[in-house]
Amino acid sequence: MKVVASSPSQAFLFGEHAVLYRKPALACSVNIRSKVEAEEISEKKVRIYSVNFKGFIEANERNGEVEIKGLKDLKVFINPLLKFLDETGYKKGLNLKITSEVPVGSGMASSASVSASIFKAVSAITGKELRNKELLERVYEVEEKIHGKASKTGPACAVYGGLVKVFWSGDVMETKKLEEGVDMPLLIAWTKKKTSTKEMIRKVRERFERNTEIIGKVMEAIEETTLQGEKALKKRDWSKLGELMFISHGLLSSIGVSTKELDEIVQTASKVGALGAKLTGGGGGGCVLILTDPKNKEYVLERIKSLNYPVYETQPALTGSVIEERIP
Repeated sequence: MKVVASSPSQAFLFGEHAVLYRKPALACSVNIRSKVEAEEISEKKVRIYSVNFKGFIEANERNGEVEIKGLKDLKVFINPLLKFLDETGYKKGLNLKITSEVPVGSGMASSASVSASIFKAVSAITGKELRNKELLERVYEVEEKIHGKASKTGPACAVYGGLVKVFWSGDVMETKKLEEGVDMPLLIAWTKKKTSTKEMIRKVRERFERNTEIIGKVMEAIEETTLQGEKALKKRDWSKLGELMFISHGLLSSIGVSTKELDEIVQTASKVGALGAKLTGGGGGGCVLILTDPKNKEYVLERIKSLNYPVYETQPALTGSVIEERIP
């Protein structure tokens, strides 16, 4: 049996780092996707091959012990997968092939996209296909191992598609899919500089501890951009949404997560008539999300490209994690 699954990636609209302080965040899934081909094999082993990394990791059972060897970058996926297979009682082996359009270290939640595709495909093979909420929790477990205190925005975007809101209900982080804004014309410009979400979370936390009162007020302002941004989405008020994106970038820059490359893209986008632009994700590198008017989208695209940054044309993904193909 062979199953092919794919999942979208994430673009943060508002609220980067805010979830750490129990503030809401808004993100949209984008159709820059990862794909996993999972095939059942008779040999008792699990092998994951990544086209992007050009390498593999393999788990073999020998004398009751599991031996893991191969690419360390893929270890974050194989241990949670082995745990899931053990829980389901699956007795055969698996070959997995990962292909992804999502740049690694881009702040677009590439790991969440890949995790969602892995669990979606493998759970279908085991005959115990995970429902969305169960799938989200599996993906979130992986994100916590990678990033430490992670947000559920990446997992929610990968699993649900569309726009998502992450918020706190008491001590519990909740997710909600929104229906607004699915026709937004977006560009994503990549600085080509990798970002470490875990490292940026650490830096923001340290800065908060040194300047608690000031950073606390910035976080309140970031929360307000999120709340006002949600209202703008409901009204399809793209001018207001874009204005809030520029404000959000300035706030994020003030807590030390922007870079000269991110600022250059945002400033250029503003000069050439984009409706809005801001860093997306943890910062320290990664990508800028740009909201455009359809009338000048191509002009903005070409001007950003002229800075020698890769640019993706996209929109919020209509579908989240899906099975694309089942072959008995």
